[in-house]
Amino acid sequence: MQKKIVLALLMTALLAGGVFAQGFLSAGGGLAISPSFSTGKYDGKELDDASVGFDAGLNLFFDAKYVEVNLGLLFGNTKSAKDAGGKGIDTTTLTLGLVGKYPFEFGTKFALFPFLGIDYSINLGAKSDGEEIKDEGDFKKADYFNALSILLGIGFDFGLTDSIYLRLEAGYGIVLNTKVQADLVSKDSKYVFSNGKIPAKLAIGFRF
Repeated sequence: MQKKIVLALLMTALLAGGVFAQGFLSAGGGLAISPSFSTGKYDGKELDDASVGFDAGLNLFFDAKYVEVNLGLLFGNTKSAKDAGGKGIDTTTLTLGLVGKYPFEFGTKFALFPFLGIDYSINLGAKSDGEEIKDEGDFKKADYFNALSILLGIGFDFGLTDSIYLRLEAGYGIVLNTKVQADLVSKDSKYVFSNGKIPAKLAIGFRF
């Protein structure tokens, strides 16, 4: 756990450093949600390990007009189709994101911006039936939960005052295969996985 936190802080510092280098214009924070899904096929036939999840938590962002850096802490639950009646797996996830955006301003109060970028999800904890899932032998939680996503979406800024604004973002994340999924595909190309998420956030920003 400590190594993951140190790595996460280092990545965050590097991302934030990129924003500071070009001169950040604003920063803020708010609430975030991220429904997700994962399905798999083998030789065209559906696997029985499809899952759906829902995460919610906090998000901080740094904005430099054409670049936005995000740091999120999400708490969620994921359930598989074969365990529909179960409690699923409770997770705590740190997300680090970097997107490029192009704002279109409409008057002095309203702006719209499409965005494209990436984020990386780092699992900080996972529990099943209230018991912490631990790394044991060849089993590593990171191999099952950590994932890189390609993000695209649209955001809106609405000015409340000259220095405070409301930001709403919604998008779609193409979640790349986890290490476990990638290993299966590399061993047998008949495996095909489809993972996605629909991240959204509502935040208050402060201009400097």
